[in-house]
Amino acid sequence: MRKGLLLFIAVVTLSSLLNAQTISRVKSWGYLDSPPVPVKTFTNAAGAFQILSKYPVSELVKVNPDGTFVKLTELRKSFDYDKALVKSEGNLSLISYYGNDSVFFYLTDGTAAKTRLVYFYAESSSTHQYDFTFHNGKVYIAYDTGWNAFKGLVEVNIADFSSKVLFNRASEDLKIWSVVSADGRLFVNYSKGTTNYAARVNTTDGSLADVTDKLTYWLPQRPFVLLGNTLAAFTVKDTTVQMNGTNFQTKRMLMQKYNATANTFETIWNVGYFQAELPWYLGQINGKHYFFSNGDYNLSSCSSTTCSGNFGAHLWEVTEGGARLVKSVAEPGEKAYTYAGIKQVASDKIYLEITTKAAGKELWVASPTDLYIVKDNIGTPTVLRDYGLKLNDAAVCGGNIAIPGVGAMAQTGNDNELYFSDGTVGKLDKIDVMPKAGVQSMPKGLFYLDNKIYFTASDTLKDNLGIAMTTLFTIDLCNAVTAANPEILTTKSELKVYPNPVRGLLNLQTEATIDRLEIYSVTGNLVLQLADPGKQIDIRHLKNGVYLLKAQSGNQLLTSKFHLLQ
Repeated sequence: MRKGLLLFIAVVTLSSLLNAQTISRVKSWGYLDSPPVPVKTFTNAAGAFQILSKYPVSELVKVNPDGTFVKLTELRKSFDYDKALVKSEGNLSLISYYGNDSVFFYLTDGTAAKTRLVYFYAESSSTHQYDFTFHNGKVYIAYDTGWNAFKGLVEVNIADFSSKVLFNRASEDLKIWSVVSADGRLFVNYSKGTTNYAARVNTTDGSLADVTDKLTYWLPQRPFVLLGNTLAAFTVKDTTVQMNGTNFQTKRMLMQKYNATANTFETIWNVGYFQAELPWYLGQINGKHYFFSNGDYNLSSCSSTTCSGNFGAHLWEVTEGGARLVKSVAEPGEKAYTYAGIKQVASDKIYLEITTKAAGKELWVASPTDLYIVKDNIGTPTVLRDYGLKLNDAAVCGGNIAIPGVGAMAQTGNDNELYFSDGTVGKLDKIDVMPKAGVQSMPKGLFYLDNKIYFTASDTLKDNLGIAMTTLFTIDLCNAVTAANPEILTTKSELKVYPNPVRGLLNLQTEATIDRLEIYSVTGNLVLQLADPGKQIDIRHLKNGVYLLKAQSGNQLLTSKFHLLQ
């Protein structure tokens, strides 16, 4: 393998990490300094942010690479951090959370001056449902109280934080589920009984225009998904199949993409029959989208009333042109495979957690060519919330992942330390941040920033009260060196891009011959990978935001940043 292929050093061993001293202290806080306890972490184009649990109020802060914090605002004290939702576009983020029978929405651009509570709904109920999206310089919040108080859409103007109710259908017997922006249009999804409807929203007067096709579903759920900028939806339709010369009636789940000209949905993927479940969207690699599904995608038998097939767990690759089955992993008739809704998208792979009744939580990897288990028994089957690895709090850098462990030291291999994997089978190493017997580091708040992973943990250092200090650490998983790959490519600022901001076609200006190119999101996820890309790249399928471009030329690594604004 020639050196040029070493764009990012992917295989990292625990010994090399420690020998290279890739774990570094950034800043420490003592007990009297009111050490920050991050309970929610996210990043956007403006940087890294955390929700800190600090008595008597919680705070939303921006985290700097030197460990300092900029307080953006105080948050309402009582809320469920685990259920806090964050969506970002460029340097803007909207944060929502539920607590004390109320739902709160905060908007921030990374500065205290433009961080504000933009909307809240008091005296909600346990059956509340909400979703939100960015669209044409505004934020739209779809909200349903679960009872006849509010069922509608709220518009928030980002420029002045003003808000207004675009429509409220509280008097109607329906359920508002979601809102999405696609191809310059705004859509909502609502249901009446077991029928889902997709409707275009007129943002001027709040009127709705139903898409021709109804999204029939036996259990109303959120059917929308975005394939790049194209709207797609899941639907279930009655169908007739022929088996052994006899026609049988059954149900079939489909993915359909929106056709704006005809105002209809057209089928691109036959997900499965009868027992098919709503697929779980994993993410995208190189512009292609990957889904994990449980269900019967082939029919094996039919009776007088129904049909069924070989139930299994399947990895699918989906584009606007259709779907391809990558791999099935369950044995015929096995229904134990489930998914927990936890995943992390790395450069060329997707880490996901699959839970079975027999084995508990297992760490898996999905790739364009395979679906395989990395490590089994990463959590106790009966106490998943108390022990194991918290993949939902993990951070990725290139193809590597750092995962905080949660539990007791009696839980073999899964105590409160940091864990590392490069996605190879069996590779899950514990990184002891505090190499001292009987002491656990309890890593929290992992995030990716400036080609490094940061996290907060306990330290061997003590404050003047003799209490272990809380410290912000950084670990370099992107450029780790191994004995097999002893070289790290040099970086030179010899690459320029234009126009910047760009609206669709990005031009590269460099005297070097580019052998390989990769584009990463601000969160460190690989979104595009090209060999011999030339000097112009089509990025119209990417979402608006700030991206990092890394280009390989021989043994040089050229980097640049650009802002996509379509």
